[in-house]
Amino acid sequence: MKSLLITFFFFTLLMTVCSCTSCHHDLSDSNDEELVVCNECDGEGKIVVECPDCEGEGQIQCSNCCGTGRIECSWCFGKGRKQCTWCYGEGRERCSSCSGTGRDSFNETSECFSCNGRGYKDCYECLGSGYKNCSECSGNGYDDCDDCNGSGTVDCETCDGNGRVKIDCQECDGEGKIKN
Repeated sequence: MKSLLITFFFFTLLMTVCSCTSCHHDLSDSNDEELVVCNECDGEGKIVVECPDCEGEGQIQCSNCCGTGRIECSWCFGKGRKQCTWCYGEGRERCSSCSGTGRDSFNETSECFSCNGRGYKDCYECLGSGYKNCSECSGNGYDDCDDCNGSGTVDCETCDGNGRVKIDCQECDGEGKIKN
């Protein structure tokens, strides 16, 4: 009989302590209020809300290109062209027929037939401009941004691109249960 009373006592004591393993609340003075599942979060303790960083869009502006989708070409620095490597930007080269004199090598009194007496010819690489279109950016001065692949936006890191995040339920303070 004594062992039965001790068992009953311990059983009653165990029933008055909260069943959660983290808080060990003493429920003996809870005015017999029963805990029920929170209707707001369905007992999960978390609710899903719109992401505050991307405002529910799932995407934010790319910080690498400031949302333009383009970055300045690193080869031509946004100019779209580069100095011709053949004539070093001069746009012309010394005439090889007259060695730059402008005179015919066989008849010193006549103009060079190859350069019309100028002593130089337009560069055949840049056609006399001194520049060539940049081969990296095709002459436009910009490349697509590598971070956003030219879109100007990237996935929001806060919500992993889905536009929603889970936060603690305010109704039950993240516990999942409220007093009845």
